[in-house]
Amino acid sequence: MFLVIALGTTSVVGPFGPLVQTYSGVVTALIGAVDLAFGFSIRARNHAYLRKEYFRIAAALASRKCKPLDAEAKMMELAADEEPIFMAAHAIAENWAMKAVYGDSKPLPCEVGWLRRQFRHLFLMTDVNFSTKKKK
Repeated sequence: MFLVIALGTTSVVGPFGPLVQTYSGVVTALIGAVDLAFGFSIRARNHAYLRKEYFRIAAALASRKCKPLDAEAKMMELAADEEPIFMAAHAIAENWAMKAVYGDSKPLPCEVGWLRRQFRHLFLMTDVNFSTKKKK
């Protein structure tokens, strides 16, 4: 949303002439439309809220203010508020985690093609199996 505001102010592009003003208006409209369509700011706010709540549960567990079963119940309630995961982004994160822990000694668990990597934050891709393990 910051880009929409920054690009929308004519004082920013005023000295560069009418052509730049016209194109900055078009770019501002496109960025605003994309932000409205995909709701990046709303997703970021939800993510921050969920992260904060998960850490509150972890802190309560660490200080022994709640029992593990109570913490698990609270985490399940929070999980119900989460949006569906972007499967390609999850698969890439799983590969990164595996590589960070095991290095090159173990094969990566997921295979994500180039095109799906480019669209990993735009489409859920729930119907795609990224696992390198063959199903029997």
